[in-house]
Amino acid sequence: MSVAVGAAAITASAATTAEAADAGTQVDRVAALFDGVDLGAWSVDEVHPVRHGSIVAVMRTPGGERFHVDVLRRDPSGACGIAETPSFSLFVANRGDGETITGEDQGRGAMLLARFLSDREARLVAAGAPLPELLTHGERMRAFPDGRFFPRA
Repeated sequence: MSVAVGAAAITASAATTAEAADAGTQVDRVAALFDGVDLGAWSVDEVHPVRHGSIVAVMRTPGGERFHVDVLRRDPSGACGIAETPSFSLFVANRGDGETITGEDQGRGAMLLARFLSDREARLVAAGAPLPELLTHGERMRAFPDGRFFPRA
C-alpha cells in the first residue's frame, strides 16, 4: 500500500508555509491510518491523501474489479455510509445518488476496510495521535454540490 501523492507533491502545490505544513501532516495521518492494511482477498491498490474533504481508497475485489471507497468523517445525525467506525463513515463511490445498489463484493470490501480502520483508529487515538481532518458527507455535498470530487479510476 502506498500513498498515491507524496508529501513533496502536496507541499509544492500549497500556497503558504502553513498550508504546506498542514498538507504534509495530513499525508502523514493518512499513511498512519492505512499502514499495514491487509484485507485478505480484497486489496487496497492506492490511498489518496485528503482531497475535497475525504480519503479515497482504490480497492480491488477478489475478482479483480476496481472500486473507490470514500472515507469521510462520521456524522451521527447525517448520511451513513455502507460501514462506519467511531470517527469515519465509508461510502462506495459508484457515482450514484444514494439509491444505486452497491455490488456485494464492493460492499463487503468496504466493510472489511472499516473493520481495519476501526482497529487502527483505536490504536492511534490511544497513542494520542491525531486522525486525518475530514468533512462529513453533508459538508462535502454542500462544498461540492456538483459532485466532482472523484479521481479517475
